[in-house]
Amino acid sequence: MVPHTATEKRWFDRVSVTAGISEEFVYRGFLFAYLTALIPGMPVGVVVVLAGLVFGLGHSYQGLSGIVKTGTLGILFGAVYWMTASLLAAMLLHAAVDLASGWISWRVIRDGDPAEIVAPAAA
Repeated sequence: MVPHTATEKRWFDRVSVTAGISEEFVYRGFLFAYLTALIPGMPVGVVVVLAGLVFGLGHSYQGLSGIVKTGTLGILFGAVYWMTASLLAAMLLHAAVDLASGWISWRVIRDGDPAEIVAPAAA
């Protein structure tokens, strides 16, 4: 589910921003509060990891590799939320990660060799 054309890339960018916002509300905002209310006194580290694991499972359509990658990112986003006490910071980071992923995928599909994208050959 990566963009192949410029039009798809523009749509991917929009989805990346909305995913960064909405998924942070659900997985960090709501789920953190829910887990904390469900089991009072649960250590924040456990909440961060559990919410990250649920986030990863929410991306199971990406296969096992996708679950592991997004679960790891979910833990990172949760740590950012916890350390900053701000969903905005996690939202911005989440959107940036998704936007970068879409841009890299689009460039590889469009231009070919990823090594050339990172370090273009000298003319």
